[in-house]
Amino acid sequence: MTVMQICSATGCDVIGLQETRRAGQGSIAHDGYVIIWSGARAGTKDKRGVHGVGIAIKEAMWESVGEEGRTVECISPRLMKVGYAPTESVCTTVSGDVNPKDSFWTALDAAIREVHSRDHLVVLMDANARTGRRRDGCCDAKIMGAYGRDIMNNNGERLLGLASDNQLSLTNTYFRTPKGGVQHTFQSSNKGKEKYRLDFILMRCEETIEATVRKRRLCFAGFVIRMEDNRLPKRMLFEAMAGGGGYRGGQESDWVSRLGEDLVAFNMGDEKEGGKWKESAKNSEVWYNKVEDGAAWFMRKWHRQEAEASAKRQRAREAEAESTTISGPKRKRTGEAAVGGKKRRPGSAVEASRAAEAALVANYVPG
Repeated sequence: MTVMQICSATGCDVIGLQETRRAGQGSIAHDGYVIIWSGARAGTKDKRGVHGVGIAIKEAMWESVGEEGRTVECISPRLMKVGYAPTESVCTTVSGDVNPKDSFWTALDAAIREVHSRDHLVVLMDANARTGRRRDGCCDAKIMGAYGRDIMNNNGERLLGLASDNQLSLTNTYFRTPKGGVQHTFQSSNKGKEKYRLDFILMRCEETIEATVRKRRLCFAGFVIRMEDNRLPKRMLFEAMAGGGGYRGGQESDWVSRLGEDLVAFNMGDEKEGGKWKESAKNSEVWYNKVEDGAAWFMRKWHRQEAEASAKRQRAREAEAESTTISGPKRKRTGEAAVGGKKRRPGSAVEASRAAEAALVANYVPG
């Protein structure tokens, strides 16, 4: 069976392809998929034949959006970006020169930042990266799960840095896979039976509950503003905003102040002044885009605060460990029990007898 036949049997809609070793750029239809690739350009020499990246998308899925709804950008033989489908990338080899590595990671970071925060982003990578295991304080739990493997290498450091800078999660580190499982491992020819997880799937971190609630509340406010004036929700909202009776009871009883807090939290304080948000909300697309941009700003601020708090906790743990190393472990006081930390009192008859016997031995004078 061919690679695409195996993939078709799994039912996958989108498949990342690495080391395609096909020159130039182009696309073909094969086994129900549209295969798009980016390889070495004409006139260049690829002596080792390790370069080439591609992505396969179900043909029906690809054709359903039309030419105006999809874009393809072949950035290099290691990196390409497809507008309709996820971002696909293949990293340089670990033994590669530093400069090509730097240029690749820089290009990948730039490509990720070009994807709008409202768009669904997925990065499929053969990263040649070993991330190590996550420990409390050394890596945000929203960036990496508890199932990283092996000892971290240089590409692993770069990968975690990329994920942290762009608020991406290494999704296949959040669940356990058998060592040697075909989905996320690679068997090196010069390492015998050792196998490592080198392929990664990165996705944007999900919003917090607070961000989601605020976003939905602002979107609903825009929806109400676009209603006809005689609709009950609009009358209730404007009555509350005018200082009238408004809605009473429930979680939204303080609607006006909550709406103002949401605008400020999403860096939209200018919309609050003079009720500018009402005019913006009359255009559904404009209002939705502003709210989404505000939610993205809110999450960037949240991640920054979480990173600072995590670093503070880590410094506190390191200081405590250093203090323990210098002063040494606490010694037990005389008479302190081994378990429970309570002093042992010689109140039993056995202990009293032993104490009396010890006193007789100490005071014994030979005759």
